[in-house]
Amino acid sequence: MELWTHHGERAFTKLGHVGAVADLAFDSAGALLVSASANDCTARVWRAATGDCVFHVSVGQGGVFGVALRGTLLALSTRDGVGFAEVKEGGAAAAMARAVAADRPRKVRFAGPDRVVFGQSVDDCPLCELAL
Repeated sequence: MELWTHHGERAFTKLGHVGAVADLAFDSAGALLVSASANDCTARVWRAATGDCVFHVSVGQGGVFGVALRGTLLALSTRDGVGFAEVKEGGAAAAMARAVAADRPRKVRFAGPDRVVFGQSVDDCPLCELAL
């Protein structure tokens, strides 16, 4: 994975995912970057300043298509629906809690402090809502 600055300079190159990255999202402070891979079925949390991977979660088969991060709560859209994991720096999630079954959502985003929205694209992201 390569991260570039807004000036067009390469900030870092890190190995992590196998194959293409399906989605990226920053936390609200811009300190952490979350990446999703449909190929290797993982989501990874990186320090934006250094490129160090501080957390990863594997969803088994089916891939991760979308990610969003709010505080320590990581939301993931997978083949089986939307799930959540608690980000603990320096570790990996033992399991991901599946919150709702859906037909292969591709995007997931937090919408306010108490709900998450998901859908097939950013344009139809309010296709479904889930109260937290």
